[in-house]
Amino acid sequence: MKKIIFIIILWFCKFYNFFIRKIVRHGGSNITGKFALILQKDFIEHFTNLNLNNVIMVTGTNGKTSTTNMLAYTLKTAGKNVATNSEGANMISGVATTLIKNSSMT
Repeated sequence: MKKIIFIIILWFCKFYNFFIRKIVRHGGSNITGKFALILQKDFIEHFTNLNLNNVIMVTGTNGKTSTTNMLAYTLKTAGKNVATNSEGANMISGVATTLIKNSSMT
């Protein structure tokens, strides 16, 4: 049942992201992640195909967004698939939003 709820929330959030991007033309950087986490506290745990050997985490006090954007550009230029939070919303809701935006339904 939890998996079905996850899929419904994921579909809704993907639709909402599409709506915000195409119709309203406003970023709403982490609102869908906040919404998903309110509805299902363990929402992120349902993304089971993540290979942590292919994850780069950028931490620090200053320059995280710039560094991440440069890394993402370089990797995309090299033909790699990149899921990044270019808005810089690096709290848990921003991570959830990034996963929502970059996930496929297959």
